[in-house]
Amino acid sequence: MKNLSILILLFSAVFGFGQEISKSDILKIFRTGDQIRYNLENYRNGKETYGFTNSEHKIKLKEFLKDEKFNNIDYEILPNMYFDPATGYYIFSIICAKKIENESDWGLNDYVFIYEIKMDFNKTNKEATIIQSKVYDNNSDLKSWWQGFMDTYMEDKYLRNKWGKELGFIPPPPPPPQSVDWFEK
Repeated sequence: MKNLSILILLFSAVFGFGQEISKSDILKIFRTGDQIRYNLENYRNGKETYGFTNSEHKIKLKEFLKDEKFNNIDYEILPNMYFDPATGYYIFSIICAKKIENESDWGLNDYVFIYEIKMDFNKTNKEATIIQSKVYDNNSDLKSWWQGFMDTYMEDKYLRNKWGKELGFIPPPPPPPQSVDWFEK
C-alpha cells in the first residue's frame, strides 16, 4: 500500500503538476531564483543588494561574496532550472565557475560554489516559494551535485526537453566537471 501511495504521488507530480504548467508560470518560478543570481551579480559589481533568501545558508553564501575568485569577472554566475518529479519541486541552481580550457571537447570548470534552491509553485495564487536551499562548495559535494545533474540532464521526466520543445526554453548545456575524475562514479 505504501508503494502504491508513492507511485500515485510521483505520477501526479509528473503528470498532474509538472507537465501542465504554463510558460508564464515557469517564468515566474525562474525569476524567483534568478533574483538571487541578479543580487549576486549586483553585489559583485559594487551595487546595493536587497538580500538573498530566508535560507539557513545565506550566511555561508555571503561569505563567498568576499572570495577573491567570486569577485573575478572571469568567474561566471549562471542559472539553471529543472523540475524534480521525485519531490514535485522546481530546482534552480546558481553556478559560480570559470571555464578552464584543456585538451577535451568539454573543457573543465573551476567552481567557487553552486547554490541550489528548491521551489514550490502554487498554481492558484501564481507564487513560487523557496522551500529549501543548499550551498555546494567542497570538491566531494560539487562532484556529487554534478554527477546528479548529469544523470538528469537529458531525462524527459525532468522537463528540460519539454520546456525547450513546447515553450522555447532551451536549456543551457551542462556545465563541465572540475576534473576528469568526476566522470567516474
